[in-house]
Amino acid sequence: MDGEAGRWASVVEASGASDKAWALLALGAPRLNVAVDTSRISAFVSADDSPGQRRGPMLVAGLAGLGRISADQAASAGFRPGMNDVWTQAIDRAAEAHEPGTVALLAGVGLQCAGWDGVPPDHLFHIVRAFRTVGMEFEARMIAAEAVARL
Repeated sequence: MDGEAGRWASVVEASGASDKAWALLALGAPRLNVAVDTSRISAFVSADDSPGQRRGPMLVAGLAGLGRISADQAASAGFRPGMNDVWTQAIDRAAEAHEPGTVALLAGVGLQCAGWDGVPPDHLFHIVRAFRTVGMEFEARMIAAEAVARL
């Protein structure tokens, strides 16, 4: 139903609907059909009222992982993927080797915590990018949207 949800983009854009609705469409729709620019992202990050202000960085990490914003845009919004540990190296290698099963398994490992507030934005970035790299675009978009929806 991601395509059906994406059809609401014009309504969300025209009505000035909540930033959260915009964010979910920016991440979850099959085609990017809402404006995703530096000012809109900055406004979302600035208005972040989630506990610990985690929603904004997760949005930016998700958009970057999906390739919907550039590394420069992500950096200007305060997100620079910098985590480089055994797990990030493993999921990146699995993606480069086009191993979707290994990517899915490692994604599950990277999401092991009590709630989305415990998932580092770097983990979301690597998971989303890895799913996208192995051709699992739908899963990448849904994980990114879920992260923002749950915070």
